Amino acid sequence: MIANLFLHYASGMWMAREFPGIASGRSVDDAVIHCVRERQAREVLAALQERMSEAGLAPHPDKTRIVYCQDARRRGSHEHTSFTFLGYGFRARRVRTRSGRITTGFVPAISKDALNKISPEVRSWRLHTRTGLSEADLARRINPVVRGWMNYHGAFYPSALYPLLARINAYLLRWLRKKHNGCGDDARHKTRGIGRYGNGRASSPTGPGSPGSPPSGDQNDKSRVTGDCYARCAP
Repeated sequence: MIANLFLHYASGMWMAREFPGIASGRSVDDAVIHCVRERQAREVLAALQERMSEAGLAPHPDKTRIVYCQDARRRGSHEHTSFTFLGYGFRARRVRTRSGRITTGFVPAISKDALNKISPEVRSWRLHTRTGLSEADLARRINPVVRGWMNYHGAFYPSALYPLLARINAYLLRWLRKKHNGCGDDARHKTRGIGRYGNGRASSPTGPGSPGSPPSGDQNDKSRVTGDCYARCAP
């Protein structure tokens, strides 16, 4: 808390005073500053390094860098063309505009680091071995967590979450087959119901119509912020 307040005065208020026309965002000690030209970015970086030195601080040598936001309009090359911020990876991706045209945009999606943190947690659940639990018990255990992931990391380019959700579905399929001994009409019916979710046509593990359920049909990958529809493709 104290460090956050210190950075607010040492960095945030200083940016607003010295560079009022430049958009920036900060979360504790992670910050993104959006410049329109490389020359401007270098000037801001030099000024920021001087400011941090005055406050007895120094920017992280590995994380502090100038990134070129490559997309369909900005086709130049640069040493760095991507960055990570708040669990999102920002880089060039295929997107679908409101008019339905496929193009390349510089957009966020769940980062590789965030996926690498989530995967061990899913594995630790050992869902396929929880045959002593009922469907309701299982849902109560995983729904809040999965719904949180989908609501936060799925706010932008949600198709990047599909492989993770497919893994959860695979565990649930194994759980159903073990619980029902892999046979019987009831098991086959429930297996088909969960399997369809991977194609976005049935209810998710968080329940039909829940806030965490992925969009379907023409609304697939629609940003909740900009309204743009992101193409359903591998990021």
